[in-house]
This record gives sequence, structure tokens and C-alpha cells, in this order.
Amino acid sequence: MHKARTIEKRAAYILLVAVMAVTMTCAYWPHGAAADTDTALAATSVSGLYTTRSRNYKTATNMYDNIVVHNAYGRTAYLYAYDYDQKQWVEKSSYPLDNAESSSIRITYDNSWKPYYYSAWKLVIPADSTYAAYSRKIKVYNKASLTCRTAVVIDASTGKIVYNKYSTKKRYPASMTKVMTSILLLENKSLSSRIKITAEADNTPWGLGISKGDSLTTKQALYAILLPSSNDVACAAGIAVSGSTSRFTKRMTAKAKKFGCRNTNFKNAHGLYNSSHYTTAYDMGLIMKYAMTSSKTKYFKTVIKKSKYTFTTGKKKKYTVYTTDEMLGTSGFLGGKTGWIEQSGGCFTGAFTYNGKMYITVVMGSDSGGGRFSDTKRLITFTKYAVDNSYGVHSTAK
Repeated sequence: MHKARTIEKRAAYILLVAVMAVTMTCAYWPHGAAADTDTALAATSVSGLYTTRSRNYKTATNMYDNIVVHNAYGRTAYLYAYDYDQKQWVEKSSYPLDNAESSSIRITYDNSWKPYYYSAWKLVIPADSTYAAYSRKIKVYNKASLTCRTAVVIDASTGKIVYNKYSTKKRYPASMTKVMTSILLLENKSLSSRIKITAEADNTPWGLGISKGDSLTTKQALYAILLPSSNDVACAAGIAVSGSTSRFTKRMTAKAKKFGCRNTNFKNAHGLYNSSHYTTAYDMGLIMKYAMTSSKTKYFKTVIKKSKYTFTTGKKKKYTVYTTDEMLGTSGFLGGKTGWIEQSGGCFTGAFTYNGKMYITVVMGSDSGGGRFSDTKRLITFTKYAVDNSYGVHSTAK
């Protein structure tokens, strides 16, 4: 009797465990799916899609791809572009697919890629109950034929970006630094104030060679700084404004932040190499924009449009300085500032007018001294074409 009850208890226990196992299995099984059915969705694929595109911005016809979607079956394909201002994917177009295994469609790209050197797109086909989702990123490059590593064109009146090539990437500005030096000099010294050449300035390489103890006016210093890019005079100007190079460079960096520069740090007034001395094409554009538009820096525009200037120092030494800006004389060009050190490559920031509006250009890291000017000419050509053809602009650099 006792043995029979034991067997009954064991049977009841086994039954209980079995019921619990079934209950747990049902609890974790996908809703609506049978336990003995393979739930993997069939793959969706696309043929004929170019995931890397390169296109000349002057091409009038829209860019497109003729593609075939496999396992289409009445779904919809969507083309998205990444909006760098809104920082989100934006739907550009949708394409209903045939209710068949294969569906042929033409996806068309609008002109929103043209203000960028590089833009991101993606083709998306959502999943349904039978077929898996499809998503592929598409890279579109704007063939502006620039040799420089980074570049930007900014509308000086609105601050909008007309063209962008990696413009937030940090690079060495070389002597474009002197644009900020000139801004602070103009805002803190009258044109007749005298700038003394200190021992530090006298020892700064690649300058005019004005000796320690000599002096020149702010007006003369601006021509020396901006035309032949005199490092010794730039150093002296910074010390004259703030008392020391370290204090002056802190003011330079702080001033840049007021313009909206987020990736700029200055360590000297002239632009010679320092690993902690950097900016970006976009930030440099904001600095140049201020120099060209502020009522406090009007004389800056007078200086950069000159090809040469002659002056006499306090010790009666006569100098004639010549511009390094090879863009002067170009129709509509207002002037600019060059830069070159080994670590930076060819740099140049300039300003030009077209259809009554001023535009700021910046190129950084061109492959040669001449390359910075040919790159600037290409940016001007692009800007004119963009204006004439009503290309879009954007507000966020990337």
C-alpha cells in the first residue's frame, strides 16, 4: 500500500513538471507562432544599386539608379538623405513595388547633395510578415576637383554654408592666424599707435627683420602682417595689445569663441607650428567673415586689397612689402590671407562678391602653394553656379 502511494506521488510530480514546462514554453514563444515552425524571414535583396556615387555638380540631369528589388511583393521602397542641420534622416521619395518576386524601379536623387563634398543617403525597404527589411547606405561625392583637405564657402550676410568639405576637421591654420591678430590689433589700437619690436619679436623667424627697439605704427604693422605675412611684426603686435604672447593668444581664442568657433585654439600671433595651435575651415570662415563685415575692422578690407605698401619705421628704415595673395585682380575678389607651413599645406581665406553678395572662402591643406589659389577659384566657380541654379544652403558645418 505504501509503495503504491509512492508511485502515485512520483507520477503526479512528473505530470506537474511536464505542465510547468509546457506553460513556460508557451509564455516565451513569439505571439502567433507555432512551436514547430521556422520563423526566420526570407531575405530582401537589391541589385543595380551604386553605394558610392561621384557626380559633377554642373550636371543638369538628376542622378538616379535603375535597381531591381528581389522579394518585392507589393511593399514600398524609401530613399532618405541625412540632413546635417536637423541631424536626422529625411525621406526624399517613395517607390511602390510590384506585387511580384522582382520589381524594377528608378530611384532619383534631388539636388540636396550639391552643397556638400560628401553626403549620406540610404535606401530602405521595411520588413513585412514574410520578408526581411533591407537598408543600405549610399555615399555621394560632389566632384568639385579640390586638392585641399578641407574647405568651406560661407554667405557673409547670412552665415549660411554654400559649400562644405570636412569643414569641422581640425587643421593647422599657418599664417591665416594673422587675420585674428589683425582683428584684435584694430579693435585695441588706433592706426597711429606705435608698435615696438621686442626681443621676442626680433627673434621670431620669417619676418621683415625689423630690429629690436625699432617701431612702426598700427597702420604700417597691418600692411606688414597681412601682405608679406611678417611673423616678427605679428608677434610684436600681439605683445603691444596684451603685454605678452600668452595673454594675447588667450584673447585670440576667447574672441574666436564669441564668433561661434568651437574647434579653435591659438598659441601664437603668427601661425608658426605649434601642436596646440589649430582651427577648422569653418571656424576660419567665421573669423574672416567678422574681419570683412565688422564696423570695428573696416581698415582690414583696405589693407588686403593692396598689392604693395611702402613705409618707414621709427628708426628711419624704409620697407616696401608685397602681397602673397595671387587672387588679387580676379573679378569680384576683395582680398585674402595666405598660409603655408609644412604641417598645414597650402591655406588661404578670401572674400569675393557675386550678384551683390559677399562670400567667404577657406581652403586648408592644398597640395601646393599654387593649389590653394586654384582651389579657391574652383570654390568661386562652384558658388556662382550654385547661386545661378538656386542650390540649397545649410547652417550646420560637418
